[in-house]
Amino acid sequence: MSFTKTLIFIPTFNEAGNIKSLIETILHLPLNLEILVVDDRSPDGTGELVAKIAQKDNRVNLISRKPPRGRGLAGRDGFAWFQSHRQCQFLVEMDADFSHNPKYIPDLINALGNSDVAIGSRYVSGGGEVGRHPSRVW
Repeated sequence: MSFTKTLIFIPTFNEAGNIKSLIETILHLPLNLEILVVDDRSPDGTGELVAKIAQKDNRVNLISRKPPRGRGLAGRDGFAWFQSHRQCQFLVEMDADFSHNPKYIPDLINALGNSDVAIGSRYVSGGGEVGRHPSRVW
């Protein structure tokens, strides 16, 4: 399914230590894709790093959101962007901290087949949690 375009949506807050490496890893995947980072004005400069990358690679896009902050609001804005960019047929949402391994993105896209949704989970055979506080796992 590499002929179709996939949008990789990444909501961020204080991910400056991860975001450049994550974007580079995703861009090396054998897929036709774009990346949308929705940043809640991270004080660590995450948005500024993404903006610099986006200047050099038109597959990278940034929404720098004003308050109120929040994962749900970032999701709303990311989904709205996806809907307005009809050249992207698939949407993959992932965390910026590498807790979602980008190497599985092609498998997720291929798993769609004739389905509308494919879900990757930490809770399936072979998945797992590393270093998360028990309250986050719950």
